[in-house]
Amino acid sequence: MDPSESAANKAEQTGGEKYIPRTYDTNQLEKIPFPTSDGDEFVVVAEINYFEADGNYTHIHRLDKSKVFVVKRLGEVIKMVRSKTFYRIHDKYYVNGNQCHKYFRQDFLLLMENGEQLKVAEKRATGFLAFFIKNARRLFK
Repeated sequence: MDPSESAANKAEQTGGEKYIPRTYDTNQLEKIPFPTSDGDEFVVVAEINYFEADGNYTHIHRLDKSKVFVVKRLGEVIKMVRSKTFYRIHDKYYVNGNQCHKYFRQDFLLLMENGEQLKVAEKRATGFLAFFIKNARRLFK
């Protein structure tokens, strides 16, 4: 059976509505497997609030305030994620820019959407603000 016949059959099954097959962007995964102490846990990238370094380990803080304990250093986790929406604000934190709510310049504090406060390293503060300006230009052209 050729693909056009398959689409016609699906249109009949859905009450005559035009069937449009779902396409996936193969360049970006929606979920990433992170190694934990008892296997791999698949985490949806959009549900990540921030990553927190803890020596040779990393904690993934999700939007629902649950945590995943990953047996990799933060630098290795950053290489796994490779997302343009994340930025490293401190040696300890890698945050999802979509979850940032307010930045207090004098105190170098970042308030996240869920109310958590994270320290921004002074040496990364300028780059952090530039990250938002650059992404705003790209998103709002």
